[in-house]
Amino acid sequence: MKIARAPVFLLIFSLCFTSIGCGEEATPNSEAATKVEPSVLPELDAMAIAELYRNTLVDIQTVVTREDGRTEVWGGSGFFIDKDAHVLTCCHVVYDDSTEVQGMFGTYQVSPVRQYEYWITLNNRKYKATLLGANKYVDAAVLTVADIEPTAYQAAKLGDSDKAKMGERVYAYGNPMDLPRTFTNGIVSATHRQITGADDLWYIQDFIQTDTPINPGNSGGPLINSRGETIGINAGTYRGFDGLHLAVSIKLANPKKLMSDGIVKMAYLGADVMLDNFARTGVPGDSGFSDMVTMNTLTGIDHRKSLEMLADMTYPVPDNSELRSIVIGVDVKSPAEIAGLKRGDLVTHFNGAAVKNGRDVRIMMLDIGPDKEFEVKVTRVEKGVASELTLKLKLMKEKPKSP
Repeated sequence: MKIARAPVFLLIFSLCFTSIGCGEEATPNSEAATKVEPSVLPELDAMAIAELYRNTLVDIQTVVTREDGRTEVWGGSGFFIDKDAHVLTCCHVVYDDSTEVQGMFGTYQVSPVRQYEYWITLNNRKYKATLLGANKYVDAAVLTVADIEPTAYQAAKLGDSDKAKMGERVYAYGNPMDLPRTFTNGIVSATHRQITGADDLWYIQDFIQTDTPINPGNSGGPLINSRGETIGINAGTYRGFDGLHLAVSIKLANPKKLMSDGIVKMAYLGADVMLDNFARTGVPGDSGFSDMVTMNTLTGIDHRKSLEMLADMTYPVPDNSELRSIVIGVDVKSPAEIAGLKRGDLVTHFNGAAVKNGRDVRIMMLDIGPDKEFEVKVTRVEKGVASELTLKLKLMKEKPKSP
């Protein structure tokens, strides 16, 4: 049996670890998943949404054979997204290339995976499936199901996750704890949520936070709004906390791109940037403005005027267009260091695109392969003087192993 990993920040995967399928589904007709403007669709009651999706949800069983011969069975949920039998789910339900696992008593080594085998259960029938694409950095994956009749399933309607609003009603459908087709409801608690310390699980984050109950086995199931549109993929929950659950936004999951990209491998930059702005003390220029301490901790810069300027440049503004892409770390002999990027630099453009925050940098890295030269524009403050620099950078295929 595969043991659920509990990262240090107490976030638990919503997996169902069992050798028995977690779900059973039903049957009508198939339609391509279409993105419909939310304002066009009427709101539906809960029973109508449950009926609409009862033939969309599937149970996923992943059989893994490791290099040492050991076999594991993972489980989770998924849902059809088009007439071509593509199933969207979480990456951690179907793919894991890590060789270190964080357990209750520390980190331990596991043998690499040699082979995956996938089965989906629909209407008490099992079908063989194949992995088309997986992106562990956003926790999304797409399977294709073989030998299934188009009339045997119903495709989800994919909505616009950017239009999700705090307080709106949402529904989760999944197969938690071997309880097939479990339907729950709640509200959107927050949008565009980031989780501090979650980089080992999700490198790029754009979560919809909800109080809709989800549990182990729900991972990969749809988060559905009151118009019957899927706006997220249920992905995780905070262990020990009620009503604090997370779904990967459909926009970030980007299933069409997943189908063409295959297994996503992000190239190595060797630098990290500030993702979230921090609470401020006063406003720039006031006597109470003392953010230089935080800036010094982030950047290592000791010059007071330089710290004041950086604090001023990154001060939050009402339209949320503030820059918060300060470089807070650069690895030795990394592409970032070789290009001349320094701790304390404020990244303003990355590969030709404007940068609003550190998450933009991470997302842009997904589209840049190794050994391709591109430009990074930064504002550098030294001894109270700001200068604009353009650096030439090439990413590496992977981080070099330590000697």
